[in-house]
Amino acid sequence: MIYLNTEIKTQTPYLRAQCMSYPIKKMIQINKLKDTIDYVYWLCTEDINIPGTSPYSGRIYRIKGKDLYNYINEKGYKDKNNAVIKSNKRGDIWINIPFSKLKLVGYIDKDKMKKSGIGGTGNSIFSRTDMLEWYPSNYKLDSNKMNTKGMIGEMIMKEYFESQERVIEVEKPEDIYNPVDMILTIKEKDKAA
Repeated sequence: MIYLNTEIKTQTPYLRAQCMSYPIKKMIQINKLKDTIDYVYWLCTEDINIPGTSPYSGRIYRIKGKDLYNYINEKGYKDKNNAVIKSNKRGDIWINIPFSKLKLVGYIDKDKMKKSGIGGTGNSIFSRTDMLEWYPSNYKLDSNKMNTKGMIGEMIMKEYFESQERVIEVEKPEDIYNPVDMILTIKEKDKAA
């Protein structure tokens, strides 16, 4: 068996640049890609307020953690004038990763995505109880860590991974501050889910 540490991002793609994004505000976020994370997955969502995002809803992209680490360093994440580096008024900083660097590995059914409520429709098939059960009950719930879109995205991805024949087990680390979102146990001959 092989154990893969994964990070899950639930985002609406940035269509003008044909890319997804990754936060780079803290060095620890970047360094974990080299040392801890085997794969980063993006679950694409639709934003009902942004035309053209609907066809991307449910797409799942992936990149190796080390490849993303190398891309971030190659692009010069410290140069805030770099065209692939973006920021906002709150001080958040992220880097755009073009679709050409990512591998399209799967799809989530569009109806399931719509019913999940993460595309801005306001209704969800997941209750607050479902979301809270996703995290261990003996931990203080931190609204910073447990945003609804991210939690629902992780729940959808968990179901996706569990449906893959090569995945034996999907585990959520107990520590909500763990840099790993899910640990996949897969069959020895397979490299990734």
